Amino acid sequence: MGINGIPGYSDFVGNAAKAARFLKYGGYIGIGFSFAGTTNDVVDACSKGRENECGKFAFKEYTKFTLSTAAGIGSGTVGASAGLAACAAIGIVTAGAGGVACAVVGSMAGGYIGSKAAELGVDMIFQDYGK
Repeated sequence: MGINGIPGYSDFVGNAAKAARFLKYGGYIGIGFSFAGTTNDVVDACSKGRENECGKFAFKEYTKFTLSTAAGIGSGTVGASAGLAACAAIGIVTAGAGGVACAVVGSMAGGYIGSKAAELGVDMIFQDYGK
């Protein structure tokens, strides 16, 4: 029987692969926009009469960007697994679309929490850096 014997299975697998590629590229695009925003903040701060603080501000902002991105990726990966486990624990079917939804929600929550925690950590570390 095999895979050919399950109606719609190949369509489902193909659609899941397309969704995964879309989410992957969407993440790269988001990181690019975040980097562009950080660069814009640095250029803006360095061009408004605070040139003497420019290096310090740039170091802080690019450190924040790098650490929050890395923490978001790592905690998003953990969050995807946690989302699947939580859905399985409360009895939501984790096969197919239910599993993808649980992983996406867990990944988004984990990524957001990790990213914000890293940002707060960098702000706490560098709070007196520019003074």
